[in-house]
Amino acid sequence: MLDIALCERYEASLFSYAEFTIAKTNFCRQISTRINTRQDKAA
Repeated sequence: MLDIALCERYEASLFSYAEFTIAKTNFCRQISTRINTRQDKAA
């Protein structure tokens, strides 16, 4: 949990909150797209 807190604090210092939120949303979309693609191949 400490690593996550440090990471979030570091990222917050790099981005404004809005930019950070957008970047995080895009990152989550990329991951979910990859997971969905992997499931499609497995099916």
